[in-house]
Amino acid sequence: GTPGLEPVPSPVPEPLCWEMSFTFSRRRQS
Repeated sequence: GTPGLEPVPSPVPEPLCWEMSFTFSRRRQS
């Protein structure tokens, strides 16, 4: 997701976007 921008139709739902960001962060720390 992209906070701060106006709501626009996105191919990726916000919750999924957060999940991917979280997963990438965890994977990067490993």
